[in-house]
Amino acid sequence: MALLSFFSRDPVGAFWTWFAANAKAIEADVRGLKRRPRATRLTNENLAGRLRRIHPMLVYEIGVDTDGLVELIVSADGNRAAFEAVTRTVRAAPPLAGFKVTAFRRRMGPDVALGMFGHELTFDQVRYESWAEGDRLGVRLYIPVDVDEAERHAMAFLLLDMALGEYDVETGVGAIETRTGQPRGAKRLRALAAEFDAFRNPTVH
Repeated sequence: MALLSFFSRDPVGAFWTWFAANAKAIEADVRGLKRRPRATRLTNENLAGRLRRIHPMLVYEIGVDTDGLVELIVSADGNRAAFEAVTRTVRAAPPLAGFKVTAFRRRMGPDVALGMFGHELTFDQVRYESWAEGDRLGVRLYIPVDVDEAERHAMAFLLLDMALGEYDVETGVGAIETRTGQPRGAKRLRALAAEFDAFRNPTVH
């Protein structure tokens, strides 16, 4: 009873205790994804459920990074209310051989593509316009594919996360608008990161 009470008071500690105890199985699961269409229940369900005990808005991404480490990205999925829970969780991560733990979805290079709703979009296909809103940058993205408005907005938010990183989108971007087409005066999305950094000091990428 006392142990359960402790875990309920310290869900972050309970999460990392569980993760460390299962690290080898999680690593094998993630490294085996090339042979299987999806992760096993250990990673796919337990990891998500245990993060939600810390905060219901926490989500994760996990995979092998370019250095061969298993990287766990703890994300608020763009919800500012969960940002403190992300940083608290990542700061408490114990050293684990073969693993790297990262707070928030980071920026991705301009040569990546977003595959969504049956379409694939590159940073050169997507155009944008921007304007100052105090200390934030308003952005209008032009999505050049035939999708409905809700899908267009979903694509825009993911593209912005890819271009700027989750933290900067939430703390440094103001209004986000979407349109269709590729207007001639609009800039390519690959230019947005440099413009954003010139406008506002970079924070977490």
